[in-house]
Amino acid sequence: MNVGISTVCVGDDILRAIEVAKKFNCKFVQWTIKNFPSRNLIRKVKKEKKVKFILHPIFDLDKPLKILNLMQEINSKLLIVHLRKKDLKDIKRMQRFFESKGITLAVENSHLKDKYFSIKDFKNLTKEMPNVKIVLDINHARECNVRICKFYEKFKKYIVAFHVSDTIVGKGYHLPIGYGKTNFKKLRNIFEESKDKIFILEIRSIYEDKIGDSLDRIKKWLAL
Repeated sequence: MNVGISTVCVGDDILRAIEVAKKFNCKFVQWTIKNFPSRNLIRKVKKEKKVKFILHPIFDLDKPLKILNLMQEINSKLLIVHLRKKDLKDIKRMQRFFESKGITLAVENSHLKDKYFSIKDFKNLTKEMPNVKIVLDINHARECNVRICKFYEKFKKYIVAFHVSDTIVGKGYHLPIGYGKTNFKKLRNIFEESKDKIFILEIRSIYEDKIGDSLDRIKKWLAL
């Protein structure tokens, strides 16, 4: 079952995220990091064998060797990045570097349209990098007023994962599913067609008590 949670859901606590993932029978934990973790924490994470890790660094990718070492230590095979527009030249080199090490690099759409790649920029990105992979963040797409179904049809062959949460555009972001105004019924066909992709719940930690309900909804959409 290709469902997971982000550490964002539990206040960026990777050990807590592992516990919650196992409680709800999730296969993946996305480790969203703002700084490199301590050696002691890495040793603790390395001991975990029941979940698979996805790395999602929220900082400049100017230390690829350090990122690679961390991913190899925790046996992570998927690296998700927010691509800044000025990084387009470097991302080609980085993609080749990580792919040579058996790691998939995927670019996530951002809601910060001026600084980072937004969904509308992916048309040019896929022309420049036909082998690029994409993580479609439902919340970010809504914040950018993008027609998600249209984007999916155009770029579905590049998509390897989804970040799933609800939103009220301009008022509330990364909400538990059912607490916003996202019309998930319109996305049902996308989810049913994408059962081989990874679905990562990414809600704010103040809603930690809603993780189970949100995961149940995702699994229901995927008929798991």
